[in-house]
Amino acid sequence: MELEGRLCFYSETGTEGGYWALQESKYIKLVSPTFGVSNKQTVYDIENDSRIGIASKSEVLLNNKWLPLPDPITQDSDYLESSLYKGEEQGDFLADDRLMEKYDFKINYTEDRANEKYGKGNWKFSGHGKEIILKDGSKMSFGITCSPSRPYGIPQNAISRVTINWNDGRIEENRESNTLLVESWDYKGLHILENQDVLKIKDPESLHCVWVGQIDLKQFGVFQEHAKGAWIHAEQKNFDREKWAEYFFNKHPAILKKKEKKHTTMYKSNGGQSTELKNKTTIKQQPWWKRLWS
Repeated sequence: MELEGRLCFYSETGTEGGYWALQESKYIKLVSPTFGVSNKQTVYDIENDSRIGIASKSEVLLNNKWLPLPDPITQDSDYLESSLYKGEEQGDFLADDRLMEKYDFKINYTEDRANEKYGKGNWKFSGHGKEIILKDGSKMSFGITCSPSRPYGIPQNAISRVTINWNDGRIEENRESNTLLVESWDYKGLHILENQDVLKIKDPESLHCVWVGQIDLKQFGVFQEHAKGAWIHAEQKNFDREKWAEYFFNKHPAILKKKEKKHTTMYKSNGGQSTELKNKTTIKQQPWWKRLWS
């Protein structure tokens, strides 16, 4: 059975690495964006879904003000040392102070929040992170908050706007997300590549075949190898790793044929007393995957 779709790099957690996979086309739908539109995202014109573009210069509308995405604070060197990134226990409070002054916001630490809610002297730290103990013995977990929230993102159903490089060559600025469609991928259509699968990769523009062959993966442990800046669990043997990753990160169209399963037949002996498994095999002149797209 041939599965037609788009290549992708699938990562469950986003931190421990990902798998080479194919998403079936029939499980890709066009929907209105729930969380706006982000940079480098593929978008479709709501009036003509054959008009496709790539978004850039994304901004989000928060408190009636357009703000750039991602939040510029995440690119600041102090951010990586701050309590926002490292947590209240390990963060550098001086870095916090510099960020608050530079970006005009306030960090509310656990102590500030507990004092405001329960009053000074009515609680104490338990000694387990951000957990506090009230006078009645009850325990509460707190953490830092920011006023306004930093780093900000795109809230659900918020409006964003982007510059779009359309496939007809036109560039459009300040296009709002509620006039666009984006892809929604259903996990039912996700297929992780396995050894002995056969894959045919196409060029996105011409749809000509750029690679076809049998999957033969070399497996890696966690946090051992990477491609295109992402941790990977495996690589295709005898193929340039970065080029392989490019096909998947750019979501090239492809056709996947899953490896053949061995068929078994149950039968009884002539005496009718025993049952055995017998593998049914067929001798062929060449590997099945070489005949697939010949």
